[in-house]
Amino acid sequence: MASYIIVGAGVFGASTAYHLKKNSPSASVLLLDRTEPPCPVAASHDINKIVRAGYEDLFYCDLALKALHSWKTDPFYQKWFHPSGFLTITDKNSDLIDAIIKNFRKLNVKPKPELLKPQDMSVKFDGIFSDMPLKPDDRLLFDGIAGIAEADKALRATIQASTKIGVHYVVDPVSKLIIKDGVCDGVQTESGTILNAEHIVLCTGAGTAKLIADSAPGRPELQVGARLTARAVCCAAVKLNEKQIKKYERSPAVVDRAGENQDELSFKNTIFHKQSGQHISIPFVDEARSQWTSPKNIPSALREGLYRNIRQIYGNGAEELEPHTFRICW
Repeated sequence: MASYIIVGAGVFGASTAYHLKKNSPSASVLLLDRTEPPCPVAASHDINKIVRAGYEDLFYCDLALKALHSWKTDPFYQKWFHPSGFLTITDKNSDLIDAIIKNFRKLNVKPKPELLKPQDMSVKFDGIFSDMPLKPDDRLLFDGIAGIAEADKALRATIQASTKIGVHYVVDPVSKLIIKDGVCDGVQTESGTILNAEHIVLCTGAGTAKLIADSAPGRPELQVGARLTARAVCCAAVKLNEKQIKKYERSPAVVDRAGENQDELSFKNTIFHKQSGQHISIPFVDEARSQWTSPKNIPSALREGLYRNIRQIYGNGAEELEPHTFRICW
């Protein structure tokens, strides 16, 4: 009988556990996380997440299209998905939109994404972007097959469905991996428990670099290095009244200047990991701000950066969109 330990019960871990057990009922599947499900500081424990396939990487684009198909057709996921569409905005020098169109063409995506001009925004989407401060040569692409998913509800439902079909969920943070002769065959938890399995699957997101550094500090070839860097973004939620709900109900998800302002929109928390002799970025030890919290608990510089982003998208309309809760998402 195959055995699996999945470390981390966010979207990747929960989905992996669910599909492993569903496709191989005889397999032993253990899902580990630090809290009762779903973990409130996980990136996927959120009000909503964008579900799209418009990526530069063809392989990732193909995977996302398959995921989108499930969100739209599988009764289990359908109720959490809302086909809002997705708007990508770049300046004239970016190759992102061309790469997305090229990938969609290769994968025969229908319907095709729609290229828009800045002047179209005054009437498109019921005019809610009429004040968007665009340049005449900015480029815009609307992907009508994308949407948003109610992330926290979908994550909770996936974990519940997993346990119903036989996945074992254990609350015990993993402190290190058990690696012998180049093979990882187990984990050690903070309680001191050692668990073994044929397959160890890491779905640890922003905590991956530190976990591997703690587990094998003398094995530089195993370290994450530049392959994965923990970065955080500040998120906010706006509570709309009935009039605003009607006004914004046709709004697509929007990414403005995707990747062009990464250093401004996201940040790292770099430490020196003495045992492995390397600098790595790790999530904050204090997890309070990684959960939805009052604006006063978020540094003013992060709040102001987010306000600027809202104004960049909604122009003068941003004045009525006052965030009432924030979180830092890793």
